[in-house]
Amino acid sequence: MLSFLLHAKKISLLFLILSILAVVQSGCWDRVEIEDLGIVLGTGLDKGEDNQIRLIVQLAVPTEMGGGPQQVGRGKKPTFTVIGTGETVYDALVDVQRQFSDRIFFGHNRVLIIDEELAKEGIAEYIDFFVQHPQPRLRALVIVSKNAEEALKTETSKDLSSSQALEEIVQLLKSGIRITLKDVFQMLRQEGESVVLPWVQASDNEGEQENVQVKGAAIFDGDQLIGTIDFELKKGLLWLRDEMDLQSISVNPEEADGYITFHLIRSKTNLLPSIEGGNWKITVEIEQENEIVENQTTLDTSTEKVKRELEKDLNKTVEQQIRKTLEKVQKEMKTDAFGFAEAFERKYPKRFAQEKDHWDEIYPEVEVEINVTSRIRRIGMTTNQVGKLPKEVKEE
Repeated sequence: MLSFLLHAKKISLLFLILSILAVVQSGCWDRVEIEDLGIVLGTGLDKGEDNQIRLIVQLAVPTEMGGGPQQVGRGKKPTFTVIGTGETVYDALVDVQRQFSDRIFFGHNRVLIIDEELAKEGIAEYIDFFVQHPQPRLRALVIVSKNAEEALKTETSKDLSSSQALEEIVQLLKSGIRITLKDVFQMLRQEGESVVLPWVQASDNEGEQENVQVKGAAIFDGDQLIGTIDFELKKGLLWLRDEMDLQSISVNPEEADGYITFHLIRSKTNLLPSIEGGNWKITVEIEQENEIVENQTTLDTSTEKVKRELEKDLNKTVEQQIRKTLEKVQKEMKTDAFGFAEAFERKYPKRFAQEKDHWDEIYPEVEVEINVTSRIRRIGMTTNQVGKLPKEVKEE
C-alpha cells in the first residue's frame, strides 16, 4: 500500500513538472516583437472618391526618432504616411494593413486630425470607431484641419513628427483647447453640449520651414462642424468656458501713447443664470490676476492711481473680447459653445426640462451681462519704459 502511494505521488509530481514546462515553453502565443509593429503616432480622416473614407496613418521610423542633438538635421524623416480607403474607418484600416508588412499598432497614437469637409457631415461614427477599438488611446487629442493629410505630412522645424509637434503645441500653449477622444465621446452623448475642437493648419509661408499651427477653434452643432473662429475670437470663448490660462493681454491706455502688456497669472469664470418671466439671462463673473511684462508708455505703474486705471482698461479689454465672440458664436452660429444650457439646467432643472425642446430658439436671445474684476499683482522690475520719465494719471 505504501509503495502504491509513493508511486502515485511520483506520477503526480511528474505530471505537475510537465505542466509547468509546457506553460513556460509555450510563452505568449500572440506576442508580437516590437520591431514587427508599425507604431502609429498620428491619424487623419478625410473624404475620398465616391464618398469613401480616407485614413491617413503616420507611422514612426524608430531608428530616426530622437537620438540626441547630434542627430538633428541629419536629413532623414522620422515618420512616413500610409493612406487607406474604404466604406468605413475599419475598411480603410484593412487597406492600410495590406500596404504595410508590420502589424499596425495604435497604442501610441497621439492625435486624430479630422478634415473640415468630413467634419461638416458629422464625426460621431468616426469617434465611435476609435473609442470602440481596443488599441487607440482615449487621451489622444482630436483636432480639425483644413487639410488633414497636409497637416500630418508637414515637416517640423524640430526633430519631431507633426503629430508630436501638435501635441506639444496644445500642451504648452495652455490658451489652446485640449480635447481628447474621451472628451468628444462624452460631449456627443451629453444633450445640449456643443463640441469645440482646436483648428489647425499647415503654414504656407514661402521660403520658411513649414509647421503646423493652431489657428483658432472649430465649432460644432451636435456632431457637425458649422464654422471656425480665429485666435482672437477664441480668447473670448476660453474666458466664457473658464479655460483661459497662459495668455497675454495688451492695453492702450488713453492717458499715454504705446501699449502695456500683461501676463495672466490666474483667472476664474462663473456663469450665473437667472430667469425672470420669459427673460433668460447669464451673468458672467470673471476675476483675474495679472502682472506687467512690458511697458511702452511713460506711465509710472508703481502708483496706485495708474494701477487702478490700468485695471479698468483690463476689464474693458476682456469684455470687448467676449462681446466679439458672443456676436459670432451666439448670434451668427447660434450654437451653445459656452455651456449656457448646462448652467440653466443645473439651477432650474424643472424649468429647463420644460423648455429643453425650444432651447435652440431661446439660446440666441439669452441676455449676457459681463462683470470683470482685474487685479495687478506685480509690476515688473521697472515701472516705466527705459529712458523715459515717468508720468502719472491725473486725478479725476
